[in-house]
Amino acid sequence: MFQRAQECGCAEEFLKLSRNIDEVAASRDFTTNRLKIEESSIS
Repeated sequence: MFQRAQECGCAEEFLKLSRNIDEVAASRDFTTNRLKIEESSIS
């Protein structure tokens, strides 16, 4: 779904759908200026 949001140009709005209000759940790669979704794992 994140890849589709990037194709449509609404990735930042998509990432605001995280559990925390108004928090973008991604980091921006400073070399390519692209968003990368934050990933977590359950240990």
